[in-house]
Amino acid sequence: MHLDHLSCSSSMLDHCKKIVQAENLSHLWIFSSPILSESTEIARAFLLDWLQVPWPQNKAPDLLSLKSSGKVALHTIASIRNLLEQLSLTPFAGKGRAVLIEAGDRMLSSSANALLKVLEEPPPNTLIALTTTVPHRILPTILSRAKLFRFPVQKEKCSPYVDRISSFFIKGASYTQLSHLVDTLLEEIEKDREEMLTATTEIPEDLSSQAKAEYQQEIEGERVLWMQQQIQALIEDLYLFSRRLSLYRDESQPLQTLLQSLDALSQGADLRHTLLRFLSTFVCA
Repeated sequence: MHLDHLSCSSSMLDHCKKIVQAENLSHLWIFSSPILSESTEIARAFLLDWLQVPWPQNKAPDLLSLKSSGKVALHTIASIRNLLEQLSLTPFAGKGRAVLIEAGDRMLSSSANALLKVLEEPPPNTLIALTTTVPHRILPTILSRAKLFRFPVQKEKCSPYVDRISSFFIKGASYTQLSHLVDTLLEEIEKDREEMLTATTEIPEDLSSQAKAEYQQEIEGERVLWMQQQIQALIEDLYLFSRRLSLYRDESQPLQTLLQSLDALSQGADLRHTLLRFLSTFVCA
């Protein structure tokens, strides 16, 4: 079996094997790991074993793989629609069709909603697996339909901006100082993203006007998604930092503040206001 040749723990492999052998297998799975390549490797082996593809063959005509693509590394609505068209075809081997979507959190709402349609009424004998490092960034209506297989965190990877703020938790700061700090951080985060996209976001001239508009929308959507993810990671890491300090008499306060902030981000709240409100609650309390 493909699962036998993976390097993860025996308990994980045993659990995966039992799932594959189950008669009433859920049609949607999300494999979450701090390392995307790890969850993708196991998800692929999981699907190949379900398809009963003999070892050492690592590919099968009935296994459809989808990676994020384009200049901004997103799952476009065109790629999702193409995937759905392939799912409508008859399986080659008769067992069924399996789908592996790497980085399933890299979708705009239009792409996620297109995928949601097939999840509401999945074709018979179809198994879909999404891999991710951040399952909470997957569309909630998709997440609610999935079985989540979460790998243990091997090592915390903190936001690079935590060190810039951590001293304020200890020394305290005025609202004005925090406001200035937040403005500086947002500028640096935006600058980091612009540097990553240097010379990669130029829209090809040979595209139609509609294609150019869609391409520009994807670029802007990716920028907004990037900023949200950076702020969310920063807030989550600062929450962990504040808990280690043990400065609060009411132990529920840090968690309540975290959940309120994450909920605000998920609702599309202003990034500056959300981060500033989070910091002022902790530092200026």
